[in-house]
Amino acid sequence: MDWSKAGIEILSDFGMFLKELAAETDRGCAIISMALIDIRLKEILLAFLVDSKSTSELIEGFNAPLSSLSARTKAAFSLGLLTKQEYDNINIFRKIRNEFAHHPHGISFTTPTIISLCSSITLRFELLAKNEEQTTDMNSINDKSARMKFSIGIFVLTSMIMIRARCAMSEKREILKYEWD
Repeated sequence: MDWSKAGIEILSDFGMFLKELAAETDRGCAIISMALIDIRLKEILLAFLVDSKSTSELIEGFNAPLSSLSARTKAAFSLGLLTKQEYDNINIFRKIRNEFAHHPHGISFTTPTIISLCSSITLRFELLAKNEEQTTDMNSINDKSARMKFSIGIFVLTSMIMIRARCAMSEKREILKYEWD
C-alpha cells in the first residue's frame, strides 16, 4: 500500500469535508459528520466481505440488515475491522448525533449533555512532531470546545477507518469453493 498516497487522499477528502462543515450549524455538524462515519463503515465492510449480490443486499438499500450506522458499527467490530476504542467512540459520536437529531430546538455544542459526551471521547492518535512520533489524546487539544473535540475526533476516526478499509482489501473474503463444487 502506498501510505503517502493514502494520506494525501485522506487529507484532501477531509479538507473538502471541513470546508462544508465549517458553514454548518452545530446540529448540521453532528448529523453530517456521522453520515461520513456511516459511509466509511460501509466502505470497510464492502472492502472486506465477499463481492456478491448478497453482500450488497446486506449493506445497501431499504431495510438492508447492515444499512444503519448502529448495525454497521457492530458488524465492523464483530468482524475485527474496528478496535474496541474505535467502536466505543463511534457509539459516543452516535449518541451525540442522536441528541441533535431528536431535539427539535435548543441544543448545541454548549449544551451540558453534549459537552459531557464530547468530554468522553477517548481517541488517541499519532502526530509527527520534529520527525518524532508521539501519541496524543483528545484531552491534550488546546481548544477545549466541544465542537472542536467532536470535529477532531471525527477526523481521526474517519482517517483510521479509511486506512483500515484499504488494509481490509488484502484480507477480502472470497466465495468458498470445495472440490465437489
